[in-house]
Amino acid sequence: MIDGDLDLSDCNSFEFISHNSDICRLNGSDCPDKSASPSRTGGRLLSFLLGNSLHSIDHVLKVPSPFNPKRKLSDAVDTGIDGIRRSLGSKSSRFTGCIKSEESRKAVLRGALALYGADQKASALELCALLKSEEIFETTLEEIINDHFDISGWICEE
Repeated sequence: MIDGDLDLSDCNSFEFISHNSDICRLNGSDCPDKSASPSRTGGRLLSFLLGNSLHSIDHVLKVPSPFNPKRKLSDAVDTGIDGIRRSLGSKSSRFTGCIKSEESRKAVLRGALALYGADQKASALELCALLKSEEIFETTLEEIINDHFDISGWICEE
């Protein structure tokens, strides 16, 4: 956690870590993020970036994983995607809508990501429910990642 401004162009790597379970400099023992997992925090941050088409840290997220060089993006992206999938897409019963066309589903999911990134999970889930299926959610998430980072062939890990 950083208590101040940080020039992101100076950033040369990026990862999500667990919050210190004992102390929080900003909020003390009442910190709402103390129990947040790296994937939850990563999911919210990545949602904010993707939902708002922000590219300020793309240069460090486009660094291939040192553990799996075949992955085109950093491990932080996989951590964030895991958080998004757990929060917005992990139950097939959530998807009760009829939206499946490429442009519509991308617009709906980008809106849901922007809402989730802004800590409006309930509204994000309402938008996701408009999608036809969990498969549409997964496919669209992959397409948004590939579009955002201007790559092709990136898929969610199982």
